[in-house]
Amino acid sequence: MNASSQTAEAKLFSVIILTRNEERHIERSVRSALRLTPHVFVVDSHSADRTAEIARRFTPNIVFGNFPTFSEKLNWAIDQLPICTPWTIRLDADEIFAEDFLVAIGGLVANQPLSVGGVWVRRQVWFMNRWMRHGAIYPVFALRVWRTGCARCKLQVIDEYMELTQGAAVTAHLDLIDNPVVSIAQWIEKHNRYSETEADYRYVQATADGPGQRGSLFGRTQEARTAFLKNRVYYRVPLFVRPFLLFVYKYIFRAGFLDGTEGLVWHILHTFWYRILIDIKIFEKRLAAKKHGGG
Repeated sequence: MNASSQTAEAKLFSVIILTRNEERHIERSVRSALRLTPHVFVVDSHSADRTAEIARRFTPNIVFGNFPTFSEKLNWAIDQLPICTPWTIRLDADEIFAEDFLVAIGGLVANQPLSVGGVWVRRQVWFMNRWMRHGAIYPVFALRVWRTGCARCKLQVIDEYMELTQGAAVTAHLDLIDNPVVSIAQWIEKHNRYSETEADYRYVQATADGPGQRGSLFGRTQEARTAFLKNRVYYRVPLFVRPFLLFVYKYIFRAGFLDGTEGLVWHILHTFWYRILIDIKIFEKRLAAKKHGGG
C-alpha cells in the first residue's frame, strides 16, 4: 500500500483483537493490524502471561475484563470500545491479514452502497506451517468486516459467529491467515480444554428441553448452515461412530489427503482425535449421571 491509501484506510477501519494468554501471537497480530489502521483495540481477559505487556508496545488501546464466553466478550467490545471509524474488523490473536486483504479491503468497502452492512472474507487455516487447502477446510467464509454498529456476535457457548443487524453482506475473495505458532503438545493441550467445553455443552443439550443451537439449513449465513449440519446431523449419529465417518468424509471424499503429511496429521488430530475426545467425555458424563442416579 502507498502512503495515500494507508491514510485513507486508517480513517475507514478499527480492528478488535480479543486475547487471553496469547504472548506467542499478539505482536504478529497487532503488527499486521497496524499495517491497515492505527485504530487497533486489544481486549484482554486478564492474561497470566505477557500478552498485555507486549501489546502495549504497539498500541495504547488495551482494555481488560472478565467475560463468561467469547461471544459476550466480543459484544462487550462492540458496545463499549470508543470506535469512531465507519467499519470494524475482528482479527483473532493468532491471525494476520493476507497481503491481498491489506491491498484491496479499503477500496472494496469504500465502493459499497449503504445497503451493505458487512463483508464475508475467507479464512486460511495453517497447520505445521502448511496451508490446509483441502478437506472442506478452505474456502470457509466468515463475517469479519462490518459497518460499525451493524453486527453482533451470536450469543453461544461454542461455535459463535457474527450476524448483521442491519443491511446485507457481500462476499470478498480476500483472506485472513490463521497460522498458530504452537507445538503439537501445545495444540493438544488447547484442544483438550476446548473439548471439555463442547462436551459439557453437548451433554447438557442432550438432556435439556429446548431447541439449543440448531442453525438453519437454509440460513442466510454459512455459519448458520454449518451449525445445522453439526447440531442436527452430526450429533444425531451415535457416539464414536461419527468421528470415523467425519474423518472418511473430509480426508477421503473431500480430498484432505492432498495436503500431504501435514494434512494427514491435521485430520487425525482435528477431524478424528478431537471429535472422539468430545464423545469420550460425553460418555463419561453419562456414566457419572447413571451412577449418581443409581445412588
